Amino acid sequence: MEFPHHSRQLLRGLRDQRRQGFLCDCTVLVGSCRFLAHRAVLASCSPFFHMFYSEQPLLGGKLGPPGTSRPLATAPGTPSSTSACPSSSTASAMAAVSINGEIVTPPAFGLLLDFMYEGTLRLTAHPPPEDVLAAASYLHMNDIVRVCKRRLQGRGLAEADSTGGRGEEDG
Repeated sequence: MEFPHHSRQLLRGLRDQRRQGFLCDCTVLVGSCRFLAHRAVLASCSPFFHMFYSEQPLLGGKLGPPGTSRPLATAPGTPSSTSACPSSSTASAMAAVSINGEIVTPPAFGLLLDFMYEGTLRLTAHPPPEDVLAAASYLHMNDIVRVCKRRLQGRGLAEADSTGGRGEEDG
């Protein structure tokens, strides 16, 4: 028997858990911003995270006992850091992943993280589509990359129509 609203309820439950910090098992560091998340959601929505966690035996495989401190894992292409996970009791049981803040901005990552938990992409002026495109490219979220490219191409055509058309008529 199929339950057609099950996936929507599952996403809602995971979204609520993330807001509460309940069962979140990782922290994504982007610049100075920290984002709590569930590794399973990240790995399911982003080939980057899937590959990252599957290649990290400490992070992708079985974890040690709860409450043990885990080193900060630095994603490929990210300047290495000697920082460790935050020392609070909740955060110390979580793995941390550092994302290159020069490529991925915190607002763009936050928008993509919201997408992972909602299934809806809210492209607006902030963060700019160029930032979302860079973040989605970095995370290998190819459907989002295509949407951003279409948005930017459409914007380019609209700008060309509003400026280029008048120049031709005048000349």
